[in-house]
Amino acid sequence: MNEIIEHCRRYYESPPVPDELSRYNRLFKDRRYHLHYKDVFPCFFTGDIEKKDQLLAISLNPRLDKTTWNEQGNCFQDWMCLCNSRFTKYESDEEIPPVFKNILKVFFDPKEIKRHGKKALLQDNIVNIDWCFYYSSRFRSLGKSFYEKHNIIGLYELFNNNIKFFVDQIKPRCIFVHGISEDIVTETMRKKGRKRITLWHGNRRYRVEFGRYGETKIPLIYQRWFINRGNKEENLTEIRNCIKEMDSHR
Repeated sequence: MNEIIEHCRRYYESPPVPDELSRYNRLFKDRRYHLHYKDVFPCFFTGDIEKKDQLLAISLNPRLDKTTWNEQGNCFQDWMCLCNSRFTKYESDEEIPPVFKNILKVFFDPKEIKRHGKKALLQDNIVNIDWCFYYSSRFRSLGKSFYEKHNIIGLYELFNNNIKFFVDQIKPRCIFVHGISEDIVTETMRKKGRKRITLWHGNRRYRVEFGRYGETKIPLIYQRWFINRGNKEENLTEIRNCIKEMDSHR
């Protein structure tokens, strides 16, 4: 864990691309879209990063709210410890954000969730990494061309490299990506052996892709939509069944 802590500390204390971070914020007049890279500890991970062979969920970015300010504290080491055990800090299931509840539904069937409990399953099995680890009140899932156009491609690469670092450290048994630009996944998902399924949400159709991470055998699943309370139960079940099928062929 020490290597991960030092990696996070280095990224926080000396942001690798401070000029591009500042340039990114100037692109948005609405301050709710600004990235807090000076006044708020970044959320590099949520869950037990000391365990290997975890299920890794990759989300877009951490949302800045009142809870964030209350949890921050003044010590970076304490903040890292909080992030590592965050799932156990929820006093009840009602406090668990919908995104994490639905991630559970992707990886576990209802009987397992009821038997073990949501908090325990999350803490023992899942690590969540945000592609953009800096907090903001709002964040847009913008593709690579946006970062190239505005000459902030270093920021895009910073976020990608951070994901690669955590994948190498955690060595997950499965990676689930949701709500992120397809550009990012295209660069990491092996082209050979990809599988696509189409799901419906009301009158809207969306695609879910299944493949492998780079040259490894790690299953990688990509859904353009966020996993949130709006996802239909049958869709989550279908995604879970595809994951199980991929996991059996590792």
